[in-house]
Amino acid sequence: MEQLRDFTELDVVGALHRLPTVRDDALERLMFAGLNLAAAVFAGDEGIRAGVLQGAGAFVAGALLAISLRDGEAADVDRIWLSGGAAEINARGRHAVIAEHCDLRAVAVVERAYAHELASQITGLSDEDAHRLRGALVRLFEGGLALGLLGEAG
Repeated sequence: MEQLRDFTELDVVGALHRLPTVRDDALERLMFAGLNLAAAVFAGDEGIRAGVLQGAGAFVAGALLAISLRDGEAADVDRIWLSGGAAEINARGRHAVIAEHCDLRAVAVVERAYAHELASQITGLSDEDAHRLRGALVRLFEGGLALGLLGEAG
C-alpha cells in the first residue's frame, strides 16, 4: 500500500512552483470538465453566474496542484479520468479525501486566498453574492484537488 503523506502549507507553496506543463488536449479536457462542473454549481443562481469561468479555473488549479503535490507529471492529468475518483468523492466527500493526504488548515489558507482572488475579478457583486461566489470557488477547487489526489501517482 502506498505510504500516505500529510502535505503541509510549505509543501503546497513548493508545489505551486512545480505545476506541470500540460499538453493542450489534456488541459482542454480538464477545463471542459471544470466548465461543466462550474456551470452546474452556478445553475439557478443569477447573482454569481458570471463566475463560471473562474469556477472552472478553480477546479483546474486544484487538480494541477494535487498532481504537483504528488510529484506527478503532466501526463497524470489523463490518470485523473481513469482513477474512479469521482465516485469515491461522491461516496466519502471531498474533505475526507483531502484530509487523507493534506493538512486541511494548509489547504484552507490556499483555497481561501485563491477563491478571494478569483472572486475579485467579478465586479459589481453584492456582498452576499461575493460571499456565495467565494464559497462555490472553494468547493470547486477542493473538488479538483480531491480528484487529483486519488489514484496512482505518476
